[in-house]
Amino acid sequence: MKEERIRAAIGLGAATIFSVLFVLGFAAVIKMFSIESGVIRPVNQVFKIIAIVAGVLIGVRGDKRIIKGVVFGATYSLIVNLIFSVVSKTAFFSLRLIFDVLFCSVIGLIGGVISATAKR
Repeated sequence: MKEERIRAAIGLGAATIFSVLFVLGFAAVIKMFSIESGVIRPVNQVFKIIAIVAGVLIGVRGDKRIIKGVVFGATYSLIVNLIFSVVSKTAFFSLRLIFDVLFCSVIGLIGGVISATAKR
């Protein structure tokens, strides 16, 4: 049980680091090429999907991988939103946070299904 928690924390850390690196890299691309702002949200969602699925594959093992994936996605959403709200000095709690937690939970569920199917 303790090993599963440590592995999940490592997966969350990896997913968070992926997200920060993706956002920083994309910010550099935006600055260099003057990309229009309508592209930012969809690209950030793709980055989020990649980070969550990678984090679930890294951090979720054992039984009930699908449920763990959902919890992973929700936890990831709260952690990343907290980090980015502190950095950008914006409010943490908002209606957008609720939708983001739901979105990330669904992505975590998909990652859990992939993990359960792979059975590593």
